[in-house]
Amino acid sequence: MNDTLKWLVHAIVCGVVVALMCAGADFVGMPVGGVKGLAVVVLQLVSIALFWCCVMVALLAAGKWVAGIVVGILMTVGGALGYFRCVWHYSFNASMFDILGAVSKGTTMAMTTWQLVVWTIFAVAVGELAVWVGYRFYSLNYKTWKTWSIVAVAVVAVVLFLRPGGRMYGPLTHRIPLNVVYEYKEYRAGKYEVANVRERLDNVVAPTEDSVLVVFVIGEATRADNLGLNGYWRETTPLLSRREGLVSFENMWTDICYTNGSIPRIMTRADGNNPDRAYSERSFIDLFSQCGMQTAVITNQNIERQYSYFWNEADTLIVVNKGRDVYNYCKWLDEDVIEPYRSVVAGMDEGLVVVHCIGSHWWYKAHYPDNMEHYKPVIHSRIVAECDSMAMVNTYDNTIRYMDWVVNNMIVSLENRKAILIYVSDHGEALGEEGKWLHASDCIGGHRTASFVWLSEKYREARPEVWLKFTEKRDEKIKTDEIYGWIKDMFISSK
Repeated sequence: MNDTLKWLVHAIVCGVVVALMCAGADFVGMPVGGVKGLAVVVLQLVSIALFWCCVMVALLAAGKWVAGIVVGILMTVGGALGYFRCVWHYSFNASMFDILGAVSKGTTMAMTTWQLVVWTIFAVAVGELAVWVGYRFYSLNYKTWKTWSIVAVAVVAVVLFLRPGGRMYGPLTHRIPLNVVYEYKEYRAGKYEVANVRERLDNVVAPTEDSVLVVFVIGEATRADNLGLNGYWRETTPLLSRREGLVSFENMWTDICYTNGSIPRIMTRADGNNPDRAYSERSFIDLFSQCGMQTAVITNQNIERQYSYFWNEADTLIVVNKGRDVYNYCKWLDEDVIEPYRSVVAGMDEGLVVVHCIGSHWWYKAHYPDNMEHYKPVIHSRIVAECDSMAMVNTYDNTIRYMDWVVNNMIVSLENRKAILIYVSDHGEALGEEGKWLHASDCIGGHRTASFVWLSEKYREARPEVWLKFTEKRDEKIKTDEIYGWIKDMFISSK
């Protein structure tokens, strides 16, 4: 075996080590149900390993000290994050930078367990061993065109792997250890959005109604067609269906079928004719603030830069389940917002509370507790192609039934108040129509989003015209673009 071939074998060994010791943690516990799903996962892991093999070709050519230092850093970060991912089920996302900045010395010491230290040292040792031992068996010839041609091919391959929009960009940048770089960029972009102050639009005089508490719930991937409220063949909303003072809008429509695009359209004056308003104007949260009313946002999702500005308009911002992301398949439940929600509502006589739920986001099984699995059989693989269509619908409907329970618990805290709860899902979900599943695809299931309002008895008595307006809109075709206008007309008086 000549030295060039030994160099490539060395790069493959090191690349596989980095891939398994770092990114491998993100595959632990990944639900797969059969041979097809296992093949997809293996193929993705092999692709990630191939990327790191290309990286190692270039690093090893740069010299053993360069390779040793870089691999040491990668394995330190990857080992630590892999430990938190596997043991504590924490995923590293943009919100973690705020946590790291605020964590106390005592908390840091408590989190730095001997198991974490031992695992990280082991990961670094394995990586360094792979690098340094391999160098003993060959001497790279830097004077031949073959060496530099191989390096050039490896560098080009790395660039292609990391091309934004490319097939492997997401799987690489959202997984250990490159997720640290990606999430830091998202964190900085979010901070920039918040710091870039937007001008106020309206000279607000006063609220139209004294002492009214408005709760605005943003659902996730809740489609109108699967609500028992709307005549679905299953009673997926048994609690809400029995609620007096509740009106469901069966024909609510969103033009945008993904969260980062739909929420800015819901929160601002943006619409199909003026989409740029979503990124240049403030949201209706600021209207309440101008009136001197308290505002709060409680979110059970990671804060994306497309709507981070709006959440930071609120007086109070509470983020639950910070250590979760879409590559984490542990339970991620909306009941975790209930306790902070009750605390916030109890301290407010009037104002606005926005609650952003994880709702029916994929992976469905993570978003309802096991004891609320009413419809069976359910899915057992994250690979949609190997899931039975009825099991997909069953699992999705379980998330709707759970949403019914969560929102009903929110209403319980408002029953004796002059209050209104408005529920709008960011978008719907494709459940097999035209062969499409999940969201972000253009199909009617993704556009038909769930929406309903509940008015307390005291509020219906105080504002009967509002109740009448909602009942008249029950069967109308409505766009989520109209929500800002609703909020402003009902609660805000301006010049």
